[in-house]
Amino acid sequence: FDTEPITGKQVWRTSPSVVMTRGSTYDNLTNLAPQFAAQVLAQYEGTRLGQQELYGQMLEAAGTMLKPEWFEIIDTPPMCTERVRMWDLAATEPSDSNPNPDYTAGFLVGKHKNGYTVLDGQRFRLSPGKVEQRILDTARNDGPEVEIHIEQEPGASGKSIVAHYQRLLSGTHRVHGYRPSGDKATRASVLLAG
Repeated sequence: FDTEPITGKQVWRTSPSVVMTRGSTYDNLTNLAPQFAAQVLAQYEGTRLGQQELYGQMLEAAGTMLKPEWFEIIDTPPMCTERVRMWDLAATEPSDSNPNPDYTAGFLVGKHKNGYTVLDGQRFRLSPGKVEQRILDTARNDGPEVEIHIEQEPGASGKSIVAHYQRLLSGTHRVHGYRPSGDKATRASVLLAG
């Protein structure tokens, strides 16, 4: 651990180009909407989950599927035989009436001989047009060899969104819809078993 000269915070340095900084929600209160801050603090303060949600600590729990010790920060990712970008879409920016909307999240995962590596993660809350532009830009940066999978909500709207991205990226990227089934643990177990 080193001490940051400006903030005085403890940071973990893995190499000169990678810095992990830890902070709490309390360090950022002045930048949060008052309604959101009050809601989050009331919900999590004094709870075990609050250690994670408010203080950014990695929790240990018996029986959890993903364990912190399984993950390491590496300087050079391994050679991957396949790469896939998985998207879970949302399309709302924070506002006074909705200070905590869902995030759009997209993770690029590579498969290699020793397992899987998360190569990139994106998480943001933007309007529909900005979400679309970010996904298109990300697809171009990832390259045409990266398959794109978009979580498909039930009904016609889910089909329409997947078809929309298939048209936008036609000829350059393979875009697939996937319908999640079961809880998050069940869905993750498919990847872990692979």
